[in-house]
Amino acid sequence: TSTITVKLTDDFGNPVIGTLVTLEATGTGNNLVQPVEATNEQGEAYGYLSSTVIEDKTISAIVDDEVLAQGVLQVRDMTPADIYDVTVTNITTTSATISWKTSEPTSGQVVYGRTSSYGSATTYDTSLSTTHSVTLNDLLSDTLYHFQIVARDEYLNESKSSSTFRTTEDPLEILSLTISDTTVSSTKVSWTTNLPSTSKLEYGLTQTLGNTINLENENTNHTTTIVDLERDTMYYVRVTTY
Repeated sequence: TSTITVKLTDDFGNPVIGTLVTLEATGTGNNLVQPVEATNEQGEAYGYLSSTVIEDKTISAIVDDEVLAQGVLQVRDMTPADIYDVTVTNITTTSATISWKTSEPTSGQVVYGRTSSYGSATTYDTSLSTTHSVTLNDLLSDTLYHFQIVARDEYLNESKSSSTFRTTEDPLEILSLTISDTTVSSTKVSWTTNLPSTSKLEYGLTQTLGNTINLENENTNHTTTIVDLERDTMYYVRVTTY
């Protein structure tokens, strides 16, 4: 609802007091409330207009069947768009795609971070659309992210929708494996993994192996020594981490 103020003055700029003013408005869907009192000591009278139709309205102030003044009132949408069908897909260790729909064309962006304070934001998309999608990159693996969709319609009414997702874990990998300090009856086997893990080392005289050493502690650096080996003999070794 908009307040319409009419101020009447004489040729010398003095307020005209006690005059009844009638208002008219062009367009459709109008609810026009007429001034209930004559002009006050400041020469002012007040009416009110609301409308269900978004358009420019020409307001006329009429005294004794004469239009004394006119003005244009822009009736705008005051209702923000609804955000719905929010999905998070294509989640990897470092990225995720957020998609959503709006009940009317909107622009917008996504703010996100590891807490509900966010801290990062996508580039603001100024194009108006009812379907939206954005991909977040350079994320941390196995991390809970908070995000909020911010949508604005053409009249800058703002709506928000918040949620969370978690990135996937890095796959467990063996980064290196070395055999050192070999003697006539023993050797040391060392390997590193990208994530803390337990391991087992299998060894034997053939590819079927047959002997196992279990390392139960979770580490990224793993070392064990194989003993009681036969002199001048080829051994096969296999490391498994989990």
